[in-house]
Amino acid sequence: LGRPGGLTRDQLRRVEADSYHCLTNMLDSAQDNYVLDSKGIQEKVFMLKRIIARLDHKLMAHLDAMEVEFLQFAFRWFNCLLMREFTLPCTLRLWDTYVADTSFAVFHVFVCAAVLLVFSRDLQGMDFQEMITFLQRLPTQDWDEERIGMLVAQAYSWCQQWSTSHL
Repeated sequence: LGRPGGLTRDQLRRVEADSYHCLTNMLDSAQDNYVLDSKGIQEKVFMLKRIIARLDHKLMAHLDAMEVEFLQFAFRWFNCLLMREFTLPCTLRLWDTYVADTSFAVFHVFVCAAVLLVFSRDLQGMDFQEMITFLQRLPTQDWDEERIGMLVAQAYSWCQQWSTSHL
């Protein structure tokens, strides 16, 4: 078999080393997510809740009124890094950004906020059970890489605009 993209062995080694470095950085920043008490995920879920409260008061009020706990839906979003919410091409597009981002752990929280806010109007018309079911099976099967790109751009903008100390 030929080498991918016609790259030389040296170029392939450098690509491999760069890929390994980026993935290692990404996983290092999410390491707290995968410890016994899931402390990292819990912190990120609370951060997501603060972001939503700041960005969409009506949605937050509705979630509170329906007694929806963010942990009920967002735990999976953080544990699986949204992999179960999107098609493979969309997941690859999203993860490509994650691997390249040095502040992945914080950036992912803003991506989750952007996902939730896409469905704000829909969610505000639902009761507790409808919301939980909806949030566990988001209607994203028709999304494409361009839509993910717009989501990532919005999340990046918020991430740059607000430091975690302001949340």
